[in-house]
Amino acid sequence: MADKWSKHIWKSETVCKCNCGLNRMSPDIIKAAEVARFGVNIKCYNDPKYWDILFRQPDYPDEIKLCITSGSRCQAHNDKPQKEGGAGGSRMSEHIAIPPKPTMKSSDVGQSSQAFDGWFYYLSNGKQIRIDASEVLIYMWDMEFIGGLILYPKKRFHVSTGRRYASWKDLRGAK
Repeated sequence: MADKWSKHIWKSETVCKCNCGLNRMSPDIIKAAEVARFGVNIKCYNDPKYWDILFRQPDYPDEIKLCITSGSRCQAHNDKPQKEGGAGGSRMSEHIAIPPKPTMKSSDVGQSSQAFDGWFYYLSNGKQIRIDASEVLIYMWDMEFIGGLILYPKKRFHVSTGRRYASWKDLRGAK
């Protein structure tokens, strides 16, 4: 599993988008991603309202997949505005990963990213069809399995294992 963090999470999905090569993810956020993926699969395959969507597809999906759009970020990419090709992230973003310093001190271990952004989907005729994962993610947040949750329009989300916060006002029913 050298190219994967876990059974379903590829390292190539979580690398900093500025091509610096930084790719440090905390074990807790990888576990949260796997649990969310599992929860969304269970919900969709056990909920009759999804059966018409899933089971009537000509290329019946074997699973709901997780697309991670942002994982680790270096400080420079995080701070660079989106209009200039950066992430435009918060100064205290939990996406920020810091590589270890090249010293012998055990305290110089760096910092791993504690957040990811993404969406859930299945494939139909080669096209990604997004699934609303808000119920599963809100349940994970309620149970304090994840620290932070932001639900965005178009069925996108942000999950973190750090500080506790949530935001989904104005986003219910967003397509």
